[in-house]
Amino acid sequence: MKHLFIERPGNRQPLVLGSQLGRGGEANVYAVADQPALAAKLWLEPDQVQRAKLLAMLRTVPQDPAGSGSHISLAWPQGTVVDAGGQVMGFVMPRLATGSYRALHQIYHPGSRRTAAPGLGWHWLLRVARNLSATLASLHAAGYVVGDLNESNVLVSDRALVTLIDLDSIQVRDGATVWRCPVGKLEYTAPELLGRSFREVDRRPGHDVFSLAVLSFQLLMEGSHPFSGVWQGDTEPPGLEDNIRARRSPWFGSRQLSVPPAAPPARVLGPRLRRLFSRSLLAPAFARPSARDWQRELDRFEQSLKTCRVNPLHAYSASLPTCPWCERRLKLGIDPFPAPAGLQSGK
Repeated sequence: MKHLFIERPGNRQPLVLGSQLGRGGEANVYAVADQPALAAKLWLEPDQVQRAKLLAMLRTVPQDPAGSGSHISLAWPQGTVVDAGGQVMGFVMPRLATGSYRALHQIYHPGSRRTAAPGLGWHWLLRVARNLSATLASLHAAGYVVGDLNESNVLVSDRALVTLIDLDSIQVRDGATVWRCPVGKLEYTAPELLGRSFREVDRRPGHDVFSLAVLSFQLLMEGSHPFSGVWQGDTEPPGLEDNIRARRSPWFGSRQLSVPPAAPPARVLGPRLRRLFSRSLLAPAFARPSARDWQRELDRFEQSLKTCRVNPLHAYSASLPTCPWCERRLKLGIDPFPAPAGLQSGK
């Protein structure tokens, strides 16, 4: 491989590549041999669009909501990788200790959570949703929109801290120029975007907030998607895309769908949080709350939680007279948040 360099303002140093960490259709990722805190992402076929977008991201760096500590909430580019002639070939970014993180989809379903993250309670999942809201709010404040926010590009630490990865695909705006996010997952796509080409749409913060609401719902409601349900009509059951497009959610007013038998009821969320979900999932994009609104409401909700006297991992809304997770354990025959031996106590 040709000689490469890490370039930052006023500084250029040789890039010593280590082992290959990942391979993709557009780029490969390598360890940086002499700087274990960094990884290098090298494009297979660098073009001027990639280079211009990267330089715009390096000019405007969002504030990391985790502050200046050891945790990194945004796997943001930290410098360019250039060849001997100064052509940008990729970038360096923080290298995460992946063994200390889990993808979001590993923790929101109780089955996978028992394997990937045993001993964590509902309060911890709520804190994950809160930290995801704060991280998204920081990006929005700097003028960015994720676009493809989904269950795979959010990593979670044991302390419920989140890190957004694959950020070179986000939507970047620099003056009148917009580099759009060309991809998205159907189940996290706002209804007004369904059926449209992402390469031709300027995403807005409200589109990210829809995705945030779906992910938060999955975290707090045992992996259930807010637009899934049991069809009550006489026709062929609609698919998830049809339900999203029609804004049909059994937890938020639809009479055409009922809540799946094994899913938690809406009352688990408490009245204020239910209203926040409803506005984020059902309202037009311009009327959705902001990611910062989500952060504030989840902070407030967290402060009001009760803790179950039987199982300390059973945190629940102060609006409820009894623990809903104990009720689910009795109903389903399995505890969604099993406490480690010695933590459970009798009433």
